Amino acid sequence: MIMRGKRGFGGNPSKKLSQCFTQIYKEIGGEPSILVRSPHGMHAFYLLNELLPGQLLQELTERLLKGVENVEVRCGAKRTTRVPVEKYLLNPFTCAPWVDGMYTAMRNARRYHPSELFGFDYLPVSDSRGSSKKRDIPAKKHSCIQEAENRLLPFVNYATNDTFLELCNIYRRSGLTEQEATERMVAAVERSPRYTRDLRNPNIVRRRVRWEYENNKSFEPEKSN
Repeated sequence: MIMRGKRGFGGNPSKKLSQCFTQIYKEIGGEPSILVRSPHGMHAFYLLNELLPGQLLQELTERLLKGVENVEVRCGAKRTTRVPVEKYLLNPFTCAPWVDGMYTAMRNARRYHPSELFGFDYLPVSDSRGSSKKRDIPAKKHSCIQEAENRLLPFVNYATNDTFLELCNIYRRSGLTEQEATERMVAAVERSPRYTRDLRNPNIVRRRVRWEYENNKSFEPEKSN
């Protein structure tokens, strides 16, 4: 993305540019992977560790930064700015000139998982096979689900079984259908960027959730008040 604003003497950002940078940092929730000065302001690059369609990235980022002035969002291979020149690199935390070279800048650049920037909004709409319309979950039960996910996630390689079973238990007791529990579990895996094993396959998640719903009789859904 491009932040419009002048830089003062010594290459320091103007007050308007500093405010813009601070607001972007706040809205996105993290520093740019690469920051570069330009004649008209600064270019902030956010690198992802998963490929997403350029149009989707454009829409999500514009929605995230809605209301932030003096910012132009460019996503996708055809719209991104050119490779930055080394002498124009800036420290992504302080906006001061970067002195350690392009190689070090790229090696140390933070790579974001899409969920860190966009939550679940980047996930595709669930396929229509057997899925039901979204329905409102009572606020109290929705809060319990979120609290449990925040407590139990992310999934960790070679230690997922207990987490999976507990989440499945909570989803069922909260009254989620099998399809809703599957969609929630797939989203939970997406919140675990370092997890790389079998639950990355949505079909495996679907089969395991179905088995729990059909065979695990040790718990039943709680009745709504």
